[in-house]
Amino acid sequence: MSEETEIKPLKSKTDNSVNDSGKKKRKFKMPSALIIILGIIVIVTILTWGFQGQSYNYYDQNGNPVASTVTAVGLFSIPVYIIEGFANAAGIIFYLFVLGWFLDVVIGSGAMESGIKSLISGLHGKEIILVPIMFFLFALGGTTYGMQEETLAFYLIIIPMFLLAGFDTVTGLLVILLGTTTGFASSVINPFSIGVAVDSINNVNIIIDGQTINITMGDGMIARLIMFIILTTVGCIFMTLYAMRIKAKPEKSLTYKTHNNDVEWAKETFKTSTAENKKMNGRQKWILSIFGITFLIMFLGMFPWYTFFNDGIPRNNIDNDGWNSWLIGGMSTFGAWDFPELILLFTASTIVISLIAKMRGSQIMESFWRGSKDMLSVAIIIAVARAIPGILAASGLDYYIAQGIGGAISNVGAWGWSYTMFIVFFIFGLLIPSTSGLAAATMGTFSIIASQIASFNTSPEQFTQILIVTTCVYALAVGMINMFIPTQAVVMLSCEKARVPYGTALKPIGIYLGIQLVVTLAIIIPLLQIVANNY
Repeated sequence: MSEETEIKPLKSKTDNSVNDSGKKKRKFKMPSALIIILGIIVIVTILTWGFQGQSYNYYDQNGNPVASTVTAVGLFSIPVYIIEGFANAAGIIFYLFVLGWFLDVVIGSGAMESGIKSLISGLHGKEIILVPIMFFLFALGGTTYGMQEETLAFYLIIIPMFLLAGFDTVTGLLVILLGTTTGFASSVINPFSIGVAVDSINNVNIIIDGQTINITMGDGMIARLIMFIILTTVGCIFMTLYAMRIKAKPEKSLTYKTHNNDVEWAKETFKTSTAENKKMNGRQKWILSIFGITFLIMFLGMFPWYTFFNDGIPRNNIDNDGWNSWLIGGMSTFGAWDFPELILLFTASTIVISLIAKMRGSQIMESFWRGSKDMLSVAIIIAVARAIPGILAASGLDYYIAQGIGGAISNVGAWGWSYTMFIVFFIFGLLIPSTSGLAAATMGTFSIIASQIASFNTSPEQFTQILIVTTCVYALAVGMINMFIPTQAVVMLSCEKARVPYGTALKPIGIYLGIQLVVTLAIIIPLLQIVANNY
């Protein structure tokens, strides 16, 4: 239709998109995570000017205090620190590219979709069992590889399935959204939260009693596994009770008015989505098996076995003189794995899965570029956010701020620190809508603040436990924020895919969040302290 003949709809009197003068109102739109982080970089740079010349102390390799002053950082230096951020984050960035490749090959093979469909058909008549099972599986995805955006492909399977089983659209939405974010809140081996947090802590080179403090993703894994068991159990119980209530009394559903239309939509959608690949073939079974084995090996590779053997002393490398040194010489042993070993693991698994799926060489490379592209935005945010602690460290403002805050909360103690950090990360998470960006931007500075609290400096071992608890508390806070924050695109897209208005979804999400907050504050954080003291 041409511009001259286009018929425009009349604006209603209640239309808020225009004002009285006829001009269109501009609605506020939350800036992207990258824009927010760039803004913080500029603010931090300007702050170095205001605090220039202020005195602070840092500690040398022997643990002796050294007096210094804050120096200014120029605006033209910002690109330098961003480039350094890319260099320092090279390991985790390349790991994310390989992980994206791995996930693209697995999802592209149809194995995950076929696996879910086979599970659905196998439990016909016992659909209520699907609720805790699916919740657990999505939580497992969240805690292992930060599964979030990947869930969007499953809504056209899960939502119709739950509707035809007698539940509502909200049930499907909560199982997927709350399942993944509950797993994210524990992040047993999630590289997007714990991986970035650990990398950021190690990047600031904290020295306690002459010893540089470094931690790995394997440190605190026992505590995070306990977190996962508790949070996921609560989640499964909550979702099962909710689903049973809706099945018994459909009129209690928040989407009851549209339920009949939703069911009709489900019949058409589910008929189409299950027309093919209802049962897994042999290749898909092998692919899913390798998928699970890969994450199992990842878990075993990072689990700190040296805390139980070898007098608690980690072995950094395998014996280079052994018979197998030609293959694995120089690699870290189980319990001391880092990003290089994980890159090797996921590269090998991806190639094996590609061969099983009978992918050609060109298809394998296309998958690599496609998977890397999916991770590119995350990688850029992580690298750019690294400029914040970089500028703070170069100017000395990090130690100056740390000494001020450390002195103010010097008597907070380990328990008070954990609760304080949970609140702080929760607030910061509302401002920076990027899990990885938040860790990269703040974790190093908070580690320095912890090092300035005298009660934490009795020994390197004790301080290491403080850092481990801090990473666990960080995961808890950001995982819970991801359950509802509208600036997370996946939350809004999930509601859209599930046919549930965001405002409607907030009610059950709010109830669930309240329950998990009580569990976290009353049970999990105290348990973290107990585990840390006896780890």
